[in-house]
Amino acid sequence: DKILDGRKAEDTFRVIAFSNQARAFQPAAVPATGENIEAAKNFVRGLRANGGTNLLSALQLALGETQTESSPPRYLFLMTDALVGNDHSILRYLKDQRFQDARVFPVAFGAAPNDYLMKRAAEIGRGFSLQVTNQDNPVALAEQVNALTNSPYMTDLQIDWGDLTVQDQVPERLPDLYAGKR
Repeated sequence: DKILDGRKAEDTFRVIAFSNQARAFQPAAVPATGENIEAAKNFVRGLRANGGTNLLSALQLALGETQTESSPPRYLFLMTDALVGNDHSILRYLKDQRFQDARVFPVAFGAAPNDYLMKRAAEIGRGFSLQVTNQDNPVALAEQVNALTNSPYMTDLQIDWGDLTVQDQVPERLPDLYAGKR
């Protein structure tokens, strides 16, 4: 609920559930009106654990729309309570040049997330990952995520290497900076 509550009036959003297959709250992104946010919350509240964790199909549905260069970046909050597999296919998909605008914020609930996938997806998507355990306050964490992502300190960072010949840069794309996030 709190992540949805953090959407600003000028935002649009999508909610996509995934298990064995992906299904969307609405066929396309909708404006972040009070009515749409409440309807999305009801969609989420109606979700039940059912089958697998086919994250790739959800990514394909979420990122399938073509963006123009003038479009604002898309913020993708990946939330799962299960161990997601198929790491290499998911990471390869996120690296696709068509999705350079997408910022990825994986949130894993529980004690057994795929930590490698969560951290690499965040790195590729210039976001940050978060693990929520039973000892955490999920409402406070969601409010913190909203505060950070609604006001990035610096975005689209690049290094001017001048005349230096650089063979590799790690990470390949520099992450955005969020005030208060290390």
